[in-house]
Amino acid sequence: MHAMEAPGESDSEGGCSRRFLWMENRNKACEPKPRLFVFGEFLDHPCVRNLSHGPHAAFADLLNLFCYGSFETYLAEPTKYPELSSAQIRKLKQLSIIDEAHSRKLIPYESLFKKLDVESSRELEDLIIELFYLDALTGKLDQQRALLEVDSAIGRDVRIEQIPELNATMNTWLDRVESILTHIANEVKLANDRRFEMQLHKKRVQEAAASVKEALRGQLSKTEPDTPRMDIDDHMVHPDLLPDGRGIPTRPSLDCPAGDKDGRNRLGVFKGLRKGAKQ
Repeated sequence: MHAMEAPGESDSEGGCSRRFLWMENRNKACEPKPRLFVFGEFLDHPCVRNLSHGPHAAFADLLNLFCYGSFETYLAEPTKYPELSSAQIRKLKQLSIIDEAHSRKLIPYESLFKKLDVESSRELEDLIIELFYLDALTGKLDQQRALLEVDSAIGRDVRIEQIPELNATMNTWLDRVESILTHIANEVKLANDRRFEMQLHKKRVQEAAASVKEALRGQLSKTEPDTPRMDIDDHMVHPDLLPDGRGIPTRPSLDCPAGDKDGRNRLGVFKGLRKGAKQ
């Protein structure tokens, strides 16, 4: 709705009366703007408060209807309000769709047909699609199942008596958010603790592997003092797979049917390691 303005008028009761008469003669003065869905400021205007019980109370009732009512409210008592234009009726139907979107996420077309006095799906979808374009409603139309799937909807005017209920809803939401944040913090701490344990375990394994390598080097240096120290790989190699200095194979072959005589006493080294492990 446009602001209620008439040149040179005060907010006195007489001035307000003349202003409403001026509005009444200009149909567009009460036409709702497409992107306007909140009307509380108009209802708080001194003129509306002064005339809510006067001869022009129908205009105050009309503003109340757009603030808090629905198309069903209008159909229940149409004579209570001034005659509505097609644009006002369309806006009132869209406000009713927004109300319904606040209460549930899946809205059957059938229920909207009854609430809005609409007979065809095309007419209903035109109302909804316009709300999508105006960013007053987000969601999608499921034409196969004849459903409106709602993601979110713009807010409407709030009555004073609704404020405690809204506070309770907000407190519940805040409690839920705090609970989720606490849970996330606990999960992050648990993940960090596990990562620290894995790093500590990895360090211990590396230290143990280094200790084993050093022990093997020490055993080899004692049994073969004239042999240069060799690197020990992470995987222990079977003695039969270690070549000696002369390149003679360690297993029986055509050249050496008797096999390697273990001149470097490799088997003795590993037996000594096994005895040390048992002790």
